[in-house]
Amino acid sequence: MSVLDLLPHGVSGVYFLYHRDFEKWSLGKLSALRETALALEGGYEYYYMGYYIHSCLKMRYKGTYKPQHVLDFEAFEWSPLDENMGRLMDKRKWVSMSRERKGDKEAADPTESHGSEEDPGTTPTTPDSSTALYPTPKYPVPAEAANSNLSLLELGMPGTLSLPELQETVDLDDVKISLGKGGIHRTVDIVTWDDGNELDPASVKGVIAEFAACLGPELVKGVVVDFAR
Repeated sequence: MSVLDLLPHGVSGVYFLYHRDFEKWSLGKLSALRETALALEGGYEYYYMGYYIHSCLKMRYKGTYKPQHVLDFEAFEWSPLDENMGRLMDKRKWVSMSRERKGDKEAADPTESHGSEEDPGTTPTTPDSSTALYPTPKYPVPAEAANSNLSLLELGMPGTLSLPELQETVDLDDVKISLGKGGIHRTVDIVTWDDGNELDPASVKGVIAEFAACLGPELVKGVVVDFAR
């Protein structure tokens, strides 16, 4: 049984279910071929195979269809799922090709990362040295992270802006809020705003910081946080 979403520009595979007695025939591959044919027959532009988890053997078959692209949640760009990305996925739990390109650029041009004698800056990175590109989460086990009371900005959740990235790309003082009186205000107008801290999830500033870090700099400009609900 195949469950699909027929979108304006694509066929999206949601689930495909079959009995384990038939597992040896790799019916998932047959389903992908039939759904690809459906996309072609219906004049759709894309066929979306759903999530891809490289470490999950049941999902590996998706990567055998070419050309195949995966969404980079850091830059919201589609990157080819090629041998280069596959090798990186073999080493890491998640991969951002935009971060990889940034690391390659810094390694090729050391002046961008070394700084001056007074300000040594950061150490250039390479794809094989990913400490700076992929900061290790403090609590890799979800339950430990949830009980740590740390901000998302400190936990290092993939796809979430870090505190330096947030401070560079988002003006937290200018996030729009509604207090239920019919008007739109700015976060800086909150009386206790300056008393809060971006890394304190119990403060209003900390709540807004986590919200903005998850949404990203573009989306957060157009939303209103409704405190009245």
